[in-house]
Amino acid sequence: MEAKLSLWDRLARPIGSALIVLFSVVCVWLTFGFQVAENRASFWDRVLALPTTAENYFFDIRATTQFKTDQREENLVVVKLDEDALEAVGRWPWTRLKVAGLLDRLHSYGARAVALDVIFPEPESDAADGALAASIARFQEGDAGRAVIIGYGLALDVEDGAPEVPVDLGFSVVNGNIGNQTISGFRHVHRQNFVA
Repeated sequence: MEAKLSLWDRLARPIGSALIVLFSVVCVWLTFGFQVAENRASFWDRVLALPTTAENYFFDIRATTQFKTDQREENLVVVKLDEDALEAVGRWPWTRLKVAGLLDRLHSYGARAVALDVIFPEPESDAADGALAASIARFQEGDAGRAVIIGYGLALDVEDGAPEVPVDLGFSVVNGNIGNQTISGFRHVHRQNFVA
């Protein structure tokens, strides 16, 4: 006859397995939280941010596996400004004259739309501003193309002594409040209107 097992003996293995699984889940949760939420103020802020952190991680996995990358659009070209381009052309940010030249070159290649996602943080001469404005105007002549500038402006605090002045390039505004009005971590940079 077999000896009866005590309650503890019967539950030890399932409880041990559950504790191992729980410990593993907590370790993974804390790993995600400390890697991504490093700028959080306290331990509990990191713990509370973990569901969002995990969702962001799994969204990246879904985005890379869900969309078909073998089907490419032949009419879409991305001009990537990488280290090789910077070595060939020069410093970054490029001057408005260089951006105007790039826009003219793309127009001569038959581009129908151009999106420039750049920040012009430093003031330039009226001639450089005029050259970029003229390049945009040439690009928009007829039905050949349409230039879209995704712009950013530098905002001054009131205590800096200068009011924020809206920039008028003389082009139509597509939508006045697209995107975020501030960029996280950069209090002097904010999104401007789309210009077309």
